[in-house]
Amino acid sequence: MGCNTSTSSSIPTEIRRPIIEKKSTCLVYAMPDSGQKKFILSINKCFEVLSGKNHIPFEFAEVSTNREDRWMWIDEINNHKKVIMAFFFVNITSESQILVSVKTLNWLKAQIDGKIPLYPVAYYRNQEELANFTKMKDLLGQNAEISTFSDENPSDIRVYSEHITSCLVRPMVPNPRIQFTS
Repeated sequence: MGCNTSTSSSIPTEIRRPIIEKKSTCLVYAMPDSGQKKFILSINKCFEVLSGKNHIPFEFAEVSTNREDRWMWIDEINNHKKVIMAFFFVNITSESQILVSVKTLNWLKAQIDGKIPLYPVAYYRNQEELANFTKMKDLLGQNAEISTFSDENPSDIRVYSEHITSCLVRPMVPNPRIQFTS
């Protein structure tokens, strides 16, 4: 008898989708076979224990180590929107590898030129490589910032995990598509 005599009280329900944020990215540059895979595995395992596998707030982007691809390394910064830092793994297995690593590190630093934080890391497996690390530091100079990493040393894993966390909470300045010159 009147208007709106329908007994159905169907109110459209709003479909709520979870907000999915893009994870921050840590770029990993490296000389071939210089410990970057063990580093990534160790740090990811640490964060999985702390926050669960699906809740790690960042991802590693491992950049190709092929010599022919190095000219494209800088493009990787533009290929990821939320790059918070980059690691560069040097090779300290022999004196010749140290020299190539120093040359490549200096080139990469010049290309990045402070646009993102770059942290050189030397992965060591034994005391001989640790001695080679000292030789590399001498080549780089007193003020060079480079650190060591061993997946067998839990304090190393903790230190790098804390460092990544500090970079995650650091306020980021919006940086739409940083452009670099080759």
